[in-house]
Amino acid sequence: MIIFTSLSVFSEESKNQNSQIEPQRQFPTIRQEDFKPYMLGHIYEGCPSNSTCSKSTGILRKKWIDVLKATPDDKTKAAKGLDKFKDVYGIPIGFWIHSLKKEDQDPKHSLVIWDSHCPNHQTKEPEKRIAMGEAMIKNFDQFNSMDLPDHKLMLTKTWTLNKAGKLESFFHPRSEFPIMVDNTGIYFTREEEGKYYGLRIATNGKISVTPIATPQSYPTEVSCPPGLDAVFKTNIQMENLYMGHYCKAVWNSSTKEFQTFVFGWSCN
Repeated sequence: MIIFTSLSVFSEESKNQNSQIEPQRQFPTIRQEDFKPYMLGHIYEGCPSNSTCSKSTGILRKKWIDVLKATPDDKTKAAKGLDKFKDVYGIPIGFWIHSLKKEDQDPKHSLVIWDSHCPNHQTKEPEKRIAMGEAMIKNFDQFNSMDLPDHKLMLTKTWTLNKAGKLESFFHPRSEFPIMVDNTGIYFTREEEGKYYGLRIATNGKISVTPIATPQSYPTEVSCPPGLDAVFKTNIQMENLYMGHYCKAVWNSSTKEFQTFVFGWSCN
């Protein structure tokens, strides 16, 4: 969120116009002698630029980035170390979020929230505004125990029909797509701060950091079968969340054939 500070004197007409605009969130004043370079993006170190993010959340995110940067070149050892960190502190997972009230400048919750740049999310109707969120979690079921009465979290989900024709669903990070699937879960390649690592998510929402998976063939976009079309439309959480959906054929290394998944798209 961009913060504006006005030093101008407005006419009465301008004041009346501005009174119709929702006031912008203001950060605490920073004295020149206290300024640190990271404050160009956010007052709290570790918090992403232009986000709503508490000091304690920034500390945890910085801890994750420091550990990620220090991972060894050996990808197996790196994955084991990151998975141990995940078991203790969690790792960053993105989702969509609708806030039921204006965010505090220093929130009590542990979420990171940014304004979405998608036109379909930036409506003038407060009850339809959607933002981007992130949380440090160990597994997806951790979201069920979060006490967030002023927020509606919309976790990203994909559906697929397995070889037996049975419908399966997987949670996955917002705007990220799997590169491979096997009989234990779906796999992702992630990058932060120039470091790459693998992620596996099982049908029960269990998250594992893994060495980067290398599929025999990479995903390709395909036509959606009627069954996946229907299940996706039935499970949309807010009418303006997505602008549409599409399907990808993802290589299944267990069955040695492609498997079709359906995904929503907004502006990314």
